[in-house]
Amino acid sequence: MKKYSTLLLIILFSSLMQAYDYLWPVDVSHNLSATFGEFRTGHFHSGIDIKTDQTIHHPVYTISDGYIWRIRETYNGYGKAIYVKMQDGNFSVYAHLNEFAPKIEKYIEQEQFKQGRFKINKYLQPNQFPVKKGDLIAYTGRSGTVHPHLHFEIRTADHKPFNALLTNLEKKDHTPPIIKSIALTPLSQNSRISYFPDTKLFPIFKTNGEYRLHSDTITVDNNFGIEIKTYDMVKGLYNKYGPYIIELFVDDSLAFSIQCDTLSFQNTHLIDYDRNSRLMTENKGRFIRLWKFLKDKKLPFYKGNHSGILNLDPGFHKIKILVKDFNTNISRLEFTVEQGNQPLPQIRQYLCNNDSTQIAIARDSTDYSYKNIKVYWYDENDDFKPADIRNFQISENFYNFTLDKSNQSSPALKLITTPKFCSEKQQIYLPCNTTKLKENQIDYRFIQNPGNFLIRFNFSQIPDSIPILYLHTPEKLKRINLISEKPDKYITAPVHYSLWEKALAMEIRLASRLTLRTRLNLTHLKPNKSSQIHSPDSLFSMQFNENSVARNVLVGVSKSDLDLEADSIVVSPVYKVTPQSLNLLEPGQVTFRYDTSLTNLSKIGIYTFYKDKFHYLDSDINFYNHSFTTSAKAGPFCLVEDTEAPQIDIISPKNNATYSNSRLNYITAKVTDELSGIKDDMSIALTLDNEDVIAEYNAANDYVRYKLAQLESGRHEYKITVTDKMGNTSSKKATFFIK
Repeated sequence: MKKYSTLLLIILFSSLMQAYDYLWPVDVSHNLSATFGEFRTGHFHSGIDIKTDQTIHHPVYTISDGYIWRIRETYNGYGKAIYVKMQDGNFSVYAHLNEFAPKIEKYIEQEQFKQGRFKINKYLQPNQFPVKKGDLIAYTGRSGTVHPHLHFEIRTADHKPFNALLTNLEKKDHTPPIIKSIALTPLSQNSRISYFPDTKLFPIFKTNGEYRLHSDTITVDNNFGIEIKTYDMVKGLYNKYGPYIIELFVDDSLAFSIQCDTLSFQNTHLIDYDRNSRLMTENKGRFIRLWKFLKDKKLPFYKGNHSGILNLDPGFHKIKILVKDFNTNISRLEFTVEQGNQPLPQIRQYLCNNDSTQIAIARDSTDYSYKNIKVYWYDENDDFKPADIRNFQISENFYNFTLDKSNQSSPALKLITTPKFCSEKQQIYLPCNTTKLKENQIDYRFIQNPGNFLIRFNFSQIPDSIPILYLHTPEKLKRINLISEKPDKYITAPVHYSLWEKALAMEIRLASRLTLRTRLNLTHLKPNKSSQIHSPDSLFSMQFNENSVARNVLVGVSKSDLDLEADSIVVSPVYKVTPQSLNLLEPGQVTFRYDTSLTNLSKIGIYTFYKDKFHYLDSDINFYNHSFTTSAKAGPFCLVEDTEAPQIDIISPKNNATYSNSRLNYITAKVTDELSGIKDDMSIALTLDNEDVIAEYNAANDYVRYKLAQLESGRHEYKITVTDKMGNTSSKKATFFIK
């Protein structure tokens, strides 16, 4: 069957390719640096990127007869781009260009002069620039981007990008895709992955050409989804490419399918729901979801009506994942999941002292019944040593036993149980740190899974007793179970959103000692309902509209632990909105009330902070309400005062240097602004010999350049002026000579 399906795929591709007769757009290379449908921040990649040997100015040719339908130049995004409407009705797009062909370049320069700026977007008539297949239209570059390459697209007559490799254009590749790991994600409050309520990653190894998990069987309970970290490579190249097809089978039946053929600009922003954004935030990698996060929206890559959300019958099930590249090279991963519902062991009694440790584990005929129980001493080096179990007794309700702790100084125990009704072993940790501890510092983090809300606690040292978590609600004190992931790491058992929303505070106790107490300020966001969150001091708020979330989400706002307020430019507290990986379909409105003692309001705005850098968010000021507002999806947020002017570093021509016309092609400078940033091309002014000229601006590379015509011999002067978004301005002059 596999032989015939592969043959059918090859025949289908061959028939599609015969319908096209396109020319490869460049001579410099047939190698790609990116493929269609790959992840980009905020959108899917809508074309293929053709390598240009890390250099610029290689000829670009039209792939078919037609006419130039649109010419666009901008300081970001596609940079300099040409759109050709072809005879077959499709469009071809050539982007990140360095220059246009001379005739086109002259036309664009005239149009830029008319409108007085670099940025331009011109739609043309069929008779203005007709082209034949193979005509030179431009030269490759890096405008709007960092690294030199040609971004190339083919779009349908109604402007939907489709995979250019579906035509006669092709790339050679005999290397199958690489599978790095998978993740299983709980999709309901009662879901469990390997008995735990959180997403779990499973590393993969390859042996004898086959991909395998380290675990033979994964125990699951209730709804869950599978996600995969995978990429394709080509022999001899270092680039990692997105796969073309991914198929998920359960017991040999197709459960989900992705095929990167076409996309729509209307829903390209939904990429954050096609990837597990939380795992990306935690630097775990880009995991492609093999299930539908958005119930009422279907991405164009999703084939068929499969949801990918798995809720299996009790017992064992065979999972198979096929990953294919465009050249039909295939990698496969097979493993087994067992649908079972046995909970983790419940410790009913635990006494730990210097001489011995007494443990009682709950027992019954269904949930808490074990074929085997093993205990290991754990040390700080993550080593384990079997514990000597004594006085092991089984009663109707308990497994009771004692451990001899003589000559043992281990701070924790590892308890491994083999459930009676499930095959995968369970493991939990029990603290038994009898040494005198310093004050235990506890960090915590909110975790929003698609089906539950959790809090993970990290202790600075292994505690001396089992931690107990309490939630303070207006009605009562509610104890929440904590599950040990490691001796110093615990996670909450899932509870209903309403309980978290009612909670005013939470506290953790160790041996009845209060170790952590903090306020809670959580709000339940629901689909199709607007909501607002406020900081405890009422200086910060965020408004969410009815289209903000696709699933139930708990969000909170509090002062951030980032030490930014010590910086004199920060003029407000720093607030964080949690969880950090909050997925919003539409941005929320952030409102910051400012201190009325601030005077330099025109230089102040709302900023977020990530990757150790402030990032300005376009802000409006309301003098009546003493507030700034902006739209945003993620924080942390603060008010920053920017009085620092942009920096200009002249590259060429150098001050007081002498050149010949043949050796001087451009005026070039690097322009940077560390805070509010440079808004657009209109924020940059260039004069040459006291005449205004229009400079080209590339925001991705922070450079400004102007192509020089033949200059007269003698002295020349130019001046660059740059203004940031807060109105701070700097200028730099240079004089040079033409011999």
